[in-house]
Amino acid sequence: MRTRTALVLFLAVGACSTSDEPPSGDLAATAEAFFRAVYGCAPDRLQDLASADVTLSYPIFETLYGTGTIRGLEAAVDFSNSFCRRWAQASMSVDEVVQDGNRVVLVWSFSANDQLSEDASDARRSWGGISVFRFDESGRVLEEFGEESTPGPTARRAATPGL
Repeated sequence: MRTRTALVLFLAVGACSTSDEPPSGDLAATAEAFFRAVYGCAPDRLQDLASADVTLSYPIFETLYGTGTIRGLEAAVDFSNSFCRRWAQASMSVDEVVQDGNRVVLVWSFSANDQLSEDASDARRSWGGISVFRFDESGRVLEEFGEESTPGPTARRAATPGL
């Protein structure tokens, strides 16, 4: 079932790829390493994982930053640093990985303490999402875009008996 969700997302974004031929290298491992670098507070690793023209896009960015897309390696590093100042004691998991040509989809879950929360008893937050990654010809992340929700896809699925 999880794979079907990710594959449906592939069909919806299939026209976005400039090439279905994967570059050399393990794109799934690169996508996961990139994801863990950005949201796991290791932005220094992005230099090796991301294209200079990398873009990140999620609906929440419009609310938080006034733009739906973060553009460029320097902006991605700045975003990661900012994200990590806000969220502490993070726990993340990559629950599903699907690769199709030049695209990788990660279904993920995330939980962390919100450093901006005024109520320490309510500081722990959890969410999840589905992220699509595209790569440049050298196998670096060129684009990350996706959707996030609370609860995330994995938590919703786990709460649904019979799936």
